[in-house]
Amino acid sequence: MKQFGLNKAIEEVEIDGEKFEIDLSDNKRKAYVMEGYKLQKESEKLQNMSDDMTEDEMAKALDEMKDITKSAMDNVLGDGAFDKIYPKTNNSISDTVDVLFQVIDYINEKEQERFEKKKAKYTKKKKR
Repeated sequence: MKQFGLNKAIEEVEIDGEKFEIDLSDNKRKAYVMEGYKLQKESEKLQNMSDDMTEDEMAKALDEMKDITKSAMDNVLGDGAFDKIYPKTNNSISDTVDVLFQVIDYINEKEQERFEKKKAKYTKKKKR
């Protein structure tokens, strides 16, 4: 009897000595896209803050960015990931966001590689 092994849609990454598992199932990948979109929109909002904002408005906007970053990072890397990574960036949201975008870029690269391998496998030219 022929036996087949299964691949799990999980990618492991290491960030500053900490290991994380990224769930690459279809539903999770959709969620990552939405998290990335929210993160980009919030970043754009912060970049376009006007000079006439009050201190309270700025503080609120920065807190919202931190909350969105925490949600996105915990969603992608697992619960508690933000609490492990944020302090290692000296409590810098911009550096934490950079780490998250590096992870997202890596996920996209891996997905593209897998797609190309599968495409090559199924589109091989047949010998005549």
